[in-house]
Amino acid sequence: MTDIGDIRTLIARFAYLRDRERHDQWADHLVADDFTYRAVDDPLPGGGGSYQGRDEVLAHFRAAASDHWRATHFLSEPVIDVAGERAHAATDFALLRLRDSLPAAAVPGAGAAAAHADSADHRYSADHRYSADHRYSADHRYEVAAAGRYEDDFVRDADGRWRFAARLVTHLPLGASRQAGASQPAGTEHSLAAGSAHE
Repeated sequence: MTDIGDIRTLIARFAYLRDRERHDQWADHLVADDFTYRAVDDPLPGGGGSYQGRDEVLAHFRAAASDHWRATHFLSEPVIDVAGERAHAATDFALLRLRDSLPAAAVPGAGAAAAHADSADHRYSADHRYSADHRYSADHRYEVAAAGRYEDDFVRDADGRWRFAARLVTHLPLGASRQAGASQPAGTEHSLAAGSAHE
């Protein structure tokens, strides 16, 4: 497999293992010992912050695990730049959370009807560009919990395998409409502008 293919698979596998809360597997096989993780404007409780080293990042994700929700990532095709033993990738993402059981408001009857009306009538931002505050399904079984971009740095280790060296997560403001002409978060143009081998 090519470097581009290896890195694309690495990004997908990281999301797959995180969704299933198999944290030991990604920590042991996908990231470098000095892996760093930083999340900006994370809408999820306890989701933001900066973490240094594989063990600290692992502890953060274990602490954020939920007994009530299961997560599923949807990823764009990553834009990948390779330069020798290092690489960078930019990947847009959306995170869907699935509730294991229905809340009382969605029990069949008046409450469910109200929940359905709320979801049907108010599921867009003011300019209808994307889902805003009312981002739940009709029965509140799932929601778009977060969306944004992953900026990943990779390093090739001694055995020739690529590993995550760092991840920066920049989130979109799901609860408010985006202003026309708003600038992109700093750094999000990195991969598109780089001139190394890319795809």
